Amino acid sequence: MNIGMIKGGESVNSVAGKCEISVDFRIALASHLKSIIKEIKSLLKNYNSKLTIKQSIEPKINKNDIKFLERISSKKKTKCYLTEGSYIDKNFIILGPGPDTSHQKNEYVNLSSLKKTEKLYKKIIEFYNERGRT
Repeated sequence: MNIGMIKGGESVNSVAGKCEISVDFRIALASHLKSIIKEIKSLLKNYNSKLTIKQSIEPKINKNDIKFLERISSKKKTKCYLTEGSYIDKNFIILGPGPDTSHQKNEYVNLSSLKKTEKLYKKIIEFYNERGRT
């Protein structure tokens, strides 16, 4: 859950007539969304408020055979990401250098991690080139 924006009020010394809160949830299972919406609606019953869902994207679980990648990669983590891959009907793998500082104020990538990722990409390309020849 990320509370990304809060808008409301016109001055420090008066009660706001309106307040908007924009929240982003990245979920691993579709059933999580239903329970989150149910909980939010329950909380909002106590206030003069409404819930507006601006966008809802079904979570995707990778069903690719990634045994080869697991052998050549040292770190494997499951993350709740939203990428362009979420909008296509194909399995995909998110693979890149770290540390994961995505969307943080001072987002960065370590040079040593970038070099490791370059080697990993080369191994992947070589593996799939060899598979294509047989």
